[in-house]
Amino acid sequence: MSAPSELRSGSDHRVRIAGLPRGPAQAPRPATPMAASTPPGDPRPGSHSATEVEVERAAQAVVDAQAAVSNAARAVGEAAARARTAAAVATVAASAAATEAATSAGAVVRAEEDARAAAAARLAARLQETESVAAASGEFAHRGAAAAAQIASVRVAEMAAADRAEQTSNAVATEAVLHAVRAATSAAALAASAATLAVEAEAAASLLSNASAAATAARAVAAAVEAKAAVVATAAAAAAEASRKEARLTHDVLHDELTGLANRRLLVDRLTQALARAGRSGMTVAVMYLDLDGFKSVNDTLGHAAGDQLLVGVARRLQKCLRETDTAARVGGDEFVVVCEDLSHPSDGPLVAGRLETALAAGVMVGDLLVPVLMSVGIAVSGPASQPLDMLAEADTAMYRAKGGRG
Repeated sequence: MSAPSELRSGSDHRVRIAGLPRGPAQAPRPATPMAASTPPGDPRPGSHSATEVEVERAAQAVVDAQAAVSNAARAVGEAAARARTAAAVATVAASAAATEAATSAGAVVRAEEDARAAAAARLAARLQETESVAAASGEFAHRGAAAAAQIASVRVAEMAAADRAEQTSNAVATEAVLHAVRAATSAAALAASAATLAVEAEAAASLLSNASAAATAARAVAAAVEAKAAVVATAAAAAAEASRKEARLTHDVLHDELTGLANRRLLVDRLTQALARAGRSGMTVAVMYLDLDGFKSVNDTLGHAAGDQLLVGVARRLQKCLRETDTAARVGGDEFVVVCEDLSHPSDGPLVAGRLETALAAGVMVGDLLVPVLMSVGIAVSGPASQPLDMLAEADTAMYRAKGGRG
C-alpha cells in the first residue's frame, strides 16, 4: 500500500489518510463578556433605586443566559461537525482497512477491522453522549433564560407598582396641598369678611347712637306737638261747643221751643226774602194764617200735655205737606202761619190751604187717641207793593172772619 496509515489506541484516536486534508483548526471560542455587577448596597453618585438595580441585574442575567444558550448551541454545532468529520474519517478508515484487510492476511486483517469498528462505535457513542450533554445544556440554558425573564417581568411589575404607588402618593400630597391652600384662602376671605362686618357693626353702632339721639329728639318734638295738639283740640272743642251753643241759641231765638217750627221773627225774615224774590221773578207769594178749632177743649179734657202733643203732631203734618222752599211757623198758642212762594197764580194759595185742611182732618195721634183737627184759614196773596207785616195782618184778619164764632 502506497498510502501511509496511522492508528493509535486509547482515548485519542487519530486517523490520517493520504489524500484527505486535515480538518481546519478550531479557533478558540471567545470568552463571553460578563457585565460587571455592582454589589448590593454600593452607593454611587447618580445610581438608580434598589428596584431598578435589581431589574438591571435580571436583564443582565437574561442577556448572560441568552449568550450561554448561544455558546452552547455553537458548541453543539461544532461537536456535531466534528462528529460528522470523525464519522467520515472512520468511514474512510474502514474503507481503507477493508482495502488493507483485503490485501493482508486473514486474522491480522480481521483483527484490525474489528479494532477499527470498535473504535468507531466508541467514537459514535461518545458523540451521542456529547450531543445529549449539549442538548441538556441547551434545555437548562433555556429554562434559566425563562426563569430570568419571569423574574425580570416580576421586577418590572414591582417597579411599575412602586411607580404607581409613588404617583398616587404624589397626587394625594398635591391634593392635600391644594386643600390646604384653598382652606387658607377661605380663612383669609373669612377674616376679611369679619373685618368688614366689624367695621359695619361699628358704623351701625354709630348710626344706632345717632338714631337714639334722633329718637329722643323726635319724642320731645312729638310730646310738644301732642301738647300743642291737645291745646288745639281743646280750643277746637271749646270753639265747637261755643258754635253749637251759638247755633242752639240762634235756633232757639228763631224757632218755636215746643214744635221746632220757625217763630215770628224767622217768619218775617223769610217772608221778606220771598217777597223780594217774587218781585224779581214776577211769581206770587201766599200767606196762610191757621187757627185750630176746639183746641181749648182738648186742653181742658185731656190736659196741657196732650194739648202740647197735639200741637207737635200738627207741626209735623204741616211740614210733610209743604215743599222745602215753603215755611211753616208757630206764632201763638194754637196759631200757625204757612208761607208758600213761587206760586204761578193767586188761586194756588187756596188749593194749598185745602190740602192742609184735608191732611189735618184725618186726625193726629194724641197718646192712644186719634184726634181729628179742624182749623180756620185766612189767606193773603202778594201784590207788587206787598209788605211782610201787612200780609200777615191781612191773613190774620181773614182767618178771624173765617173762624166766625168757633173757638
